[in-house]
Amino acid sequence: MKKFILSILSFSILFSFSAANAFDWKAHSGKTITILMNEHPVLDGIRSLISEFEEDTGIKVKVNALAEDLYFDRMDCYLHQDQSFHLMIYFLMKCYHLPVMNEV
Repeated sequence: MKKFILSILSFSILFSFSAANAFDWKAHSGKTITILMNEHPVLDGIRSLISEFEEDTGIKVKVNALAEDLYFDRMDCYLHQDQSFHLMIYFLMKCYHLPVMNEV
């Protein structure tokens, strides 16, 4: 039984490495993405990794950093407009103007 489990784990590890190597990190080289965030220490961490990301992927990153109140106003406009976005990720840690969300 131990040999079976060990062989399954070994196969899984080898397969995951080969799948990761087959991924084309430069598939979207030359494109640009925009990050909209409020000024926060988390954004400082993200900024420190942008040059590495751009070098690894060939994707240019624009950072649109706003004060928190302006950030929420801008996000509200983006979420309510008719146009769709290719990808939008919105993290709502704690929002004081939506008390129902704070209880979750």
